[in-house]
Amino acid sequence: ISAGGTAVWEFIPFAHNEHQLEEAERLSKEIGFSEFVIRKSNRKWSKNTRTWSFTNTKGETVNLGAPTEKNLGSGVKNKSERKETKIKTIRCQYKESKGVFINCDGVLHRCCYIPADLYKPKNETTEDTYLLAAEFDLTNTMNLLTLESGDILRLSKSNSFFDQLESEWKSCGPYVCQKNCGLKISGSDRIKQ
Repeated sequence: ISAGGTAVWEFIPFAHNEHQLEEAERLSKEIGFSEFVIRKSNRKWSKNTRTWSFTNTKGETVNLGAPTEKNLGSGVKNKSERKETKIKTIRCQYKESKGVFINCDGVLHRCCYIPADLYKPKNETTEDTYLLAAEFDLTNTMNLLTLESGDILRLSKSNSFFDQLESEWKSCGPYVCQKNCGLKISGSDRIKQ
């Protein structure tokens, strides 16, 4: 930000952090973020399932609790609410904005959607993401703690990752790209802009 970049703070509320929402918004303004967005989680909560477990980069099991405020809940639609839509074009948000994504473990990625799928169980909707991770070695990402000055800017200007991935887009794959950056998909998980 201090070097002239534009940053958007995307806050995903869970039970452990929903009480910090106003503080996070205030801090984002102090630091100079251009926008503060509250985004619903892509975890599907139910009456019976109020926690979601995953293994972090240190190999530890972490349990995330659903937010207690109902309007901050899941952005995932039930199967009956989803419409099967044929995606004709993928317009990558991160490639166009030359953006980078920093996950909760402090790891820097070129896109938020692909690493997010790696925290989910391997199944028919995430299988292609796991294949991408192996093909593009996405587990070997840059950690913020080891970055030298200017590395984030250099990474944001590099298109090598997207150039490799773009060949997959010609056949409207992988699913993670269709789902999040296909032209027929809307950003319905945004609560506040």
